[in-house]
Amino acid sequence: VLSAASSPCPDLNLIHYTRSLKMKHNEKYHLWLGHYDSMEEYDKYIDIDGTTQTSQLAIDLGFPYRDKELDEVYGLTCLQPDFRYSFPLSKLFFDMPVLEKDIESIGDIYRRYSDKPPNTYIFLFNGRLQFQSGGVFGKYFYIGLFDGDKSFDAGLL
Repeated sequence: VLSAASSPCPDLNLIHYTRSLKMKHNEKYHLWLGHYDSMEEYDKYIDIDGTTQTSQLAIDLGFPYRDKELDEVYGLTCLQPDFRYSFPLSKLFFDMPVLEKDIESIGDIYRRYSDKPPNTYIFLFNGRLQFQSGGVFGKYFYIGLFDGDKSFDAGLL
């Protein structure tokens, strides 16, 4: 069962979906940014299909099934978009492991692929996996592999 936790930032009502996120100090994370225009479109990509028992996201990531391994072992975390607002990346990444020094380059990379401001992200906390730069996953664009903030506490999600 997925758990949801709201961000403690008062001007940002975002929901992080995760199972039991595991991130050790100095661990790396993969980041995708995207822009979805409707919950139906987002859900169709993220949610587990009852017939196939997987999601299109899991297939695109190279996992045949969206299961406990993907969510718990690999630390998959997705942000449900809030269509009422557009936020700068610094607020979008509130309480996530993104280092301040990386925010500008993350924005520059994203703008190569889209002129719409990102309203959702995917974090995958496993530096051993490899993905091609600029890869398209639904309406997400692969941004890259980054070092996580050492002070990040996954238990807050």
